[in-house]
Amino acid sequence: MNAEITRGERAEIRNKQGRPVGQVINDIENSRPSDILVQDDGRWVVLGPNGRAHIIEPDGEIVTSIVNKRGNTLDRIQKGRWARPSSEKLQEFRDKFSNYFKG
Repeated sequence: MNAEITRGERAEIRNKQGRPVGQVINDIENSRPSDILVQDDGRWVVLGPNGRAHIIEPDGEIVTSIVNKRGNTLDRIQKGRWARPSSEKLQEFRDKFSNYFKG
């Protein structure tokens, strides 16, 4: 089942504050497996270039986008807040958002 990326109310607010919300689709399209993480609450985290990180609900609603230092990303992984997905979970992401992947 394909999900569509949508902006929730919070994402619209963050976009107006200058957060990189508008880069979500581009960052998904260009993501590598190492750019996809799962947050401890089940939300997806998509890492983009220049420190961008996008938090996305399982149904595709964008929660927020941030500019995140690499050290902060590593800290969140080490503390278990963000985790590398299993190959099955990664495939679930790719299947769910397949409309956004090139090729």
